Amino acid sequence: MNASDNLVEPIPTRCKVTKCKKVLTRIEARDRWFLLWFLTTEKCRRIPWNKFFGNCSKLPSPFPAPLGSRCCDNCEPLQFPVEAIRLTDPDQLWLPGRAQKALPEVAEAVRSQLLVLREKLVADIYGPDQHMVIGKMILPDEIIDVLAERARFVDSVEALKQWVYWHFAHEFGNDVVLVLTDVLANFLDSAQKTQELQQREHALRALLKMEKRDLKNQISSISESCFVAVKNEMDGTRQVCKPFLRLPRKNVGGCISLVFLE
Repeated sequence: MNASDNLVEPIPTRCKVTKCKKVLTRIEARDRWFLLWFLTTEKCRRIPWNKFFGNCSKLPSPFPAPLGSRCCDNCEPLQFPVEAIRLTDPDQLWLPGRAQKALPEVAEAVRSQLLVLREKLVADIYGPDQHMVIGKMILPDEIIDVLAERARFVDSVEALKQWVYWHFAHEFGNDVVLVLTDVLANFLDSAQKTQELQQREHALRALLKMEKRDLKNQISSISESCFVAVKNEMDGTRQVCKPFLRLPRKNVGGCISLVFLE
């Protein structure tokens, strides 16, 4: 056997593919350069504008500039105020983000009832004998899917508009909200139930903490009164500790031990 028979055939390897940057044409490079000049210049923006379109070599316009016309934001910055954008539209869409979705059985129940409502709306508006307008034109499947997954968050027409963009929200939004409310009434919200239980436990802990604080204040008051009485006794002025006179005799020893433990 020759030594060459023991050689293993090398495994072919793939060459690393590198993305080559797309080479710009002369026209694209020129357009980008003029656009960058127009955006970054601190002088009049008409300079790169006229240079790009070659306005200097053209005949002047026969029409005079309108009275009070503006030049640009660099030459007349006061004529170009920056508008403050405020989101005050109540109908704007609200991105779901990490909002919790409904359980599968809840979503399926909501979806089936919305399909029934959709067919009812078509029959009420166009009649039961027509076949031109279908339910998807009134209430699309995409909107039904979103409402089925976020049914617990849609408790009003305004909330519905924040979750979906529906053209017929003003006309049939109340019908959809009513269907969602009826379906959700048959399902217990485990998350809401857990939250209410946590709130009750928190209130109970706060009450116990308040009772403990009141007991501590009472013990401190008794301890202070006893300290004054003992000090007066040591000074030769006998004085009876009044809090002990008000307590039952069987609890006096326990109160004394609590005072010394405090």
